[in-house]
Amino acid sequence: MSTPAWFKQPMLASPAIVEKLKYPLFASVKLDGIRATVFDRTLWSRKLKRIPSLWANQTFGDLPDGFDGELIAGAPFGDGVFNRSTSAAMSSDGAGMGFYVFDRATGMSYGYDVRRPSAMKISGKVWDGQEPPYVEVCD
Repeated sequence: MSTPAWFKQPMLASPAIVEKLKYPLFASVKLDGIRATVFDRTLWSRKLKRIPSLWANQTFGDLPDGFDGELIAGAPFGDGVFNRSTSAAMSSDGAGMGFYVFDRATGMSYGYDVRRPSAMKISGKVWDGQEPPYVEVCD
């Protein structure tokens, strides 16, 4: 089990100089969960370490390789999101998370394929190739 050799680390957000932005732009809300990317039926952290939650790996590991997003326990906004999500994702018995997918690493130039700007929430179901009812597009 490992990530592909071409995959070094997920891209991270960076500060923008608003005056220099060129429109139209793709943007998404900042989610404060645990970053995870699917490769080889395993969820990997931003630092390319295996996510310890057995539940998360069993639930989301069947998603297509390269799905990249945030694991979030409970509501995605409000107080305590990061702490709840860290506790669930980083415990071997952690459960009950949603996986908010916002990108797919594909090995193309720059490593990412941004054809779908909306985030997708995949909750507790194994990806079956169909969007509804397992994927909720979060605009």
